[in-house]
Amino acid sequence: SPPPAGVAVGALADILEDPGTALTVEDVASGEAASRFVPSPRAEPGFGFTSSVYWVRFSVENPADRAVPWYLEVDYPLHD
Repeated sequence: SPPPAGVAVGALADILEDPGTALTVEDVASGEAASRFVPSPRAEPGFGFTSSVYWVRFSVENPADRAVPWYLEVDYPLHD
């Protein structure tokens, strides 16, 4: 069967800018850093050229009664 249609998560995401590039996954998952996320201002957030790190979070819900594979695609070749 064909893969399911994609969903753009930009408008559904929360974003945290890390201008000092000092945060770790543990920091971002902590309550203090988690409270600093803000809703994405656009469906396709863009930050221009910057030395900041941007952390993005969004929720995924699987209503099926089985595991469903999914992929996250960053559709911009200049992003790491």
